[in-house]
Amino acid sequence: MSKVNKEALKSGKVLRYLRDAFLNDQTVMNLSPLFDCLIDSDLYIPMNVIMSNEDINTFKNSNVGDVVSLNNNIRMKPDWLKINDESEELYFPIFSSIDEATDNYRKNFSWINLSLDDCIRFVRGNEKCIGLVLDAFTKPVVITDKILDALESILKERRKKENNK
Repeated sequence: MSKVNKEALKSGKVLRYLRDAFLNDQTVMNLSPLFDCLIDSDLYIPMNVIMSNEDINTFKNSNVGDVVSLNNNIRMKPDWLKINDESEELYFPIFSSIDEATDNYRKNFSWINLSLDDCIRFVRGNEKCIGLVLDAFTKPVVITDKILDALESILKERRKKENNK
């Protein structure tokens, strides 16, 4: 895949097109462009905002237009998905766009953009998490084991090349 600028990837259309091509014909020929696009895209990640009760009350007692100052740190905690209720294995959900999540799911989270590199760090940082799931509620692509390792190797090689420039 030729280098596409970040702006062209922002809507997630290219990623969804490549996802669909892979799901229709699960070959290396379709997996490679999907990998490239995943690596170059900013992925949409659902996060829970965690605030102190004091800061929540400050927000609740403010009026529209008020400038609100917080006294404590705000933390962001990622969501984790279970694909199988009978297993404790978790997946880190990534989305090509926020619209790929169901309305109910979408409304319950704050959304941030992360690189694939950062998403893999979240997977590796949670011992119960075994992989990523792209667009879990529409046309899921589960990325585990050797595929996750391959993506990590590609990212490592890219960083090495960038550092040697």
